[in-house]
Amino acid sequence: SVPGAAEFAQPFYTRKDAYATRDILFQMDQKIQRGEVPKLAVVGGGYGGVELAACLARRLPKANVTLITRGPPMKATRAEPLVNQALQKLNVVVEMCNVEKIVPIGDENEKQLGRRVKIQKSPDGTEDAVLDSDEAFDTVFWTAGSASAHPIPGNTPQLAVTDSGRLQVDKTLQCSWSSDILNNTITKTSSLPFIWALGDCSEMVPSFEPAIPRTAQAAMQQADVVASNVLSRLDGRNDLKTFKFQDLGTVLSLGGPNGAVLGPQEEAQLGPLVVPLLDTARFGLAVADKVLEGIINSPQVDKKSAEVVENLGLSLGGYGLGVDPQTTPGTISGTLSGISRRAIYALRQPTDRQRAYAAASSFLSSAAALAKEASDQYQQSEQKKR
Repeated sequence: SVPGAAEFAQPFYTRKDAYATRDILFQMDQKIQRGEVPKLAVVGGGYGGVELAACLARRLPKANVTLITRGPPMKATRAEPLVNQALQKLNVVVEMCNVEKIVPIGDENEKQLGRRVKIQKSPDGTEDAVLDSDEAFDTVFWTAGSASAHPIPGNTPQLAVTDSGRLQVDKTLQCSWSSDILNNTITKTSSLPFIWALGDCSEMVPSFEPAIPRTAQAAMQQADVVASNVLSRLDGRNDLKTFKFQDLGTVLSLGGPNGAVLGPQEEAQLGPLVVPLLDTARFGLAVADKVLEGIINSPQVDKKSAEVVENLGLSLGGYGLGVDPQTTPGTISGTLSGISRRAIYALRQPTDRQRAYAAASSFLSSAAALAKEASDQYQQSEQKKR
């Protein structure tokens, strides 16, 4: 672990972390109102880090946002070229380096939300970059790495645990017992109960290639297998299902109303079917963006309205994100993709009531945020005229 990360960086893993992040953003709003320019850093170039950096840049356009990652953001995924272009459009600075230590500014024993820190960095070995380790940040958000869902090892001493601290499961997602329990003379003469685990707290042994991603998509697929196997055991049957991850593609947020839909990998079962469909949609949306661009820039459209639409990054495809459709195969991005992302999350809720709540909440929050952004942009335009 990186010294100072646990003590002085703001994590972004749980609902509690999300509430703390919201409070920090309120603090940054106050700094901006006082004429200050907040400097924010996000550590981690995976899905969580990229989404957080994009949303911070969109939420606080007057702040300086830096994404610190060991390699290119979302390296070796379909999203890599798309993400690079979108982050550049959002003015997010990407630094590829190693974080060695996080040092607090002021009294290190002082407990405060979103405290100022310095990040000590070293080159990652891929490029000759000059790194400023004396650069101060108002807040550092930590999304790097992943750990077992809390709490596992301390509360389950009888179950076998992998080197990463997760419960060891077989291909049916059934937990393994620790060697101490298996060698116990009492348990040798009695049957041990069946226990299953899924999601972040578990790890399949032996492992499979490609590795199973630790995402909600994988956990939901595992839930179906576990439910079936529990029912089989209760009925006294041994026809247990085995888990095999089915890559359905991925969605991610790129700030505000915009998002991206990524097709499955080529080797996935659905890859040859979904990827060509996305490529067709991507070029179709690019044509639609050209038409939209022509309408916005036409003399018949009010210049203020055109500027607001342009600055908000609204587009059917990737035009509003600065994404070149020629360089992002197997993906679609833009406002329509952002709407699709929200719809997918709403539809994946377990009950109709939750689906309706998720859809309404997403729509209202997005509409309110866009209205605020449009109002701010209009006011800035008026101030420039004066």
